[in-house]
Amino acid sequence: AIEYLGVVGGGEERARLYAGETDPEVKLTLLESLMVSGRKEAMFEIATTDPDPKMRGAAIEYLGVMGAREQLERLYTEEASVELRAQILESYMIGGAVEALERAARHETDRRLRMDAIEYLGMTSRDRSGPVLLDLYRNAGDVEEKEQAPEALFIPGNAEELIEILPSSDEPDP
Repeated sequence: AIEYLGVVGGGEERARLYAGETDPEVKLTLLESLMVSGRKEAMFEIATTDPDPKMRGAAIEYLGVMGAREQLERLYTEEASVELRAQILESYMIGGAVEALERAARHETDRRLRMDAIEYLGMTSRDRSGPVLLDLYRNAGDVEEKEQAPEALFIPGNAEELIEILPSSDEPDP
């Protein structure tokens, strides 16, 4: 019955049911129902307030599926947990948020998250991510970041950008 609520409406009712629910399986079903109905703000509320990190993570994933870029960006700037921030980056990728991934790749202070952002850029639209990855390669701050960009370019088959970096590569072949 909960699944049908996602199709026929009842957004406020689902959010109320979620708040009072303790069974994780039922909560996940309610999250799916909220996703199906496109209730981005209700999903954002759960992603920011649920005390269970697994439920918050599921809500973050669904925000990516929903293409809720605005909510994900608000969440990314507010979230302290590195693990949940990593999930937000993955949700950016799922939702095709190239600009948000680029910002994280350029400005994120946590190295692991910066590397994740570069990797996820390679899994987005190659027309949009190719030039960004090429620029990240050219301006990389260290060897690992410089190596991550060509790997990310390879994933979607950005041959033109890969050819452009070949002459400038000063790293020996492995």
